[in-house]
Amino acid sequence: MFIVVGCFASDSINQDQLTNAIQKRLYEQTGDKKVSQELTKFIMSDVLTWKAKSIDISKANSILAFSFGNAYAKNGNQKPGKMNYELADLVISIYNKTHLPVYAQWEIAQAIGNRIPQKDLHTIYPKVDSQGNLVYLDTKGVAKEAIKEVKGVNNLGTAVVIAFKEHELRAVRTSQALGIKAFAPKGYKLPDTYDKYSGQPWTRDKLTFMLYEIRTRANIYRENLNGMISKK
Repeated sequence: MFIVVGCFASDSINQDQLTNAIQKRLYEQTGDKKVSQELTKFIMSDVLTWKAKSIDISKANSILAFSFGNAYAKNGNQKPGKMNYELADLVISIYNKTHLPVYAQWEIAQAIGNRIPQKDLHTIYPKVDSQGNLVYLDTKGVAKEAIKEVKGVNNLGTAVVIAFKEHELRAVRTSQALGIKAFAPKGYKLPDTYDKYSGQPWTRDKLTFMLYEIRTRANIYRENLNGMISKK
């Protein structure tokens, strides 16, 4: 394992060689060619890949923003939290150059406030349960609500997705799976400073979130794989 990492760090191993090395190792451990091939695909696409394809913002028709973490007021109410303020700042920066409609999860929309005209800021709210608590809205749910807001996926056009750095790839892929032409904004640095006081424990530091993210991606990969198997 250390040899592979060392070679990879010095750029002396290409992607095909890395894929073959991982698959060989997995086959040695599992003795199952099909399983080792599938796990290698997952590792290459969902463990070793963290950047989404990007486009120039001038080619976009809309901005789709996904929140990350939150904070709690003394009375227990949820607030955006500092990471969502950073995401809001990026949304505003891109909006000021494009004046595209923004579809933002409520934490980001709240952090934006009146810095974007209300006619262009479309807030995506979660549902509220019978106890008055917010029901967690996941990445897929946000993208679905944006599609509902515009009355059809085609009305979003090409969307630049704004999300926290390690969340961006899944946000883009999830949007694409729902039919959205989604990309990262080319040339823009995504927020990546974690809030150790975030109200969501899995978003308090990079390693914890990346492990959480890999688990989430694994669940999606498994569901897609099971769906393919059931159709055979």
